[in-house]
Amino acid sequence: MSNFINLVKNEQIKIYHLKSTWAMYILLAVFVIGGALISKFFGQEGVVSSDFQPNLHDYYMNTLGEVPAYDAWAFLYENMFLISVISLFTIIIASSIISNEFKWGTIKLLLIRPSTRAKILLSKYVSVFLFAITIMIFMMISSFLIGLIMFGINGANPTLVVESGMSFTETTYLAQIQKDMVIGSASFILITTLAFTISTLFRSSAMAIGISIFLLLSNQMIAFFLSQYDWAKYILFLNMDLNQYTANGTPYIEGMTLGFSITMLIIYYIIFIAISWFSFTKRDVAGN
Repeated sequence: MSNFINLVKNEQIKIYHLKSTWAMYILLAVFVIGGALISKFFGQEGVVSSDFQPNLHDYYMNTLGEVPAYDAWAFLYENMFLISVISLFTIIIASSIISNEFKWGTIKLLLIRPSTRAKILLSKYVSVFLFAITIMIFMMISSFLIGLIMFGINGANPTLVVESGMSFTETTYLAQIQKDMVIGSASFILITTLAFTISTLFRSSAMAIGISIFLLLSNQMIAFFLSQYDWAKYILFLNMDLNQYTANGTPYIEGMTLGFSITMLIIYYIIFIAISWFSFTKRDVAGN
C-alpha cells in the first residue's frame, strides 16, 4: 500500500511540475475574479431579476417576502458552470499522463521499478482524479472567498428556489450544488476515463484530447440526432446526461430509466478500464 501511495505522490509531482498545470489554476482564477467584477458592476442586486425571471421573482416575494440580495453563495452557485472548464483541464491531464511517458522516453525507467504495470496504471488514473478534485476545491473556495469579499453573505446556507417541472422547489445552495455535482459526475468520469483510455491505447495526447473534447462538447447534439432510433439507447452519449431524469428533463428515448442509464454507464466504464489495462500491461515497450 505504501508503495502505491508513493507512486501516486510521484505522479502528483509530475503533474504539478508542469507549467501548464499552474497555467490552468491561473486561468481559472482569472475566470472567477473576472466573473466577480462583472457581477459587481453589471449584475443584478438580487438573486433573481423581475425582468428576466418574473415567475421565480414572484415566488420569492410570495413565500419569503423578499428577494435575497446577491451574495457569496449565489456567486458560488453561478460559478458551477466552471466545472465544464475543469473538465477540459482534466481531459488534458488524462490525455497526457501516459502518452508523455512515451514521448519523453521515460516509460522504460518507469517500468523497471518493482511495482507492477497494473499498479503503475492505477496510480496514474487515481492521480488524474486527484488533480480534478484539487482544482475543483480551488475553484469553489476561491469563488466563495471572492464572493464573500465582493458581495457579503446572507447566512450560513440560505434558501435557494429552483424550478421543478411546472412548479418551484425550496432547497439550499449546498444541497443544490451537491445535487448538480452528483448528476454531472457521470459524464465527467466517463469522458475523462475515455481520454485516459485513448492515451493509453494510442500513446497520443493530441488524439485523446481532440476526441474527448469533441465528445464533451457535442455529446448532447449527437444524442439528440440519434434519439430517433430505439437501438440508440445503448449508445454512451444517450446515457451520460442524467439531467434527462430530473423534474425538468425528458428521457431521449421513451422507456429509458435512470437505472438503465447507470447500468449502461457502468458497462462502458468497465470496457474503458479493461482496454486501458490490457493495452498498458501487455504492450511491449522494448522498441520505444
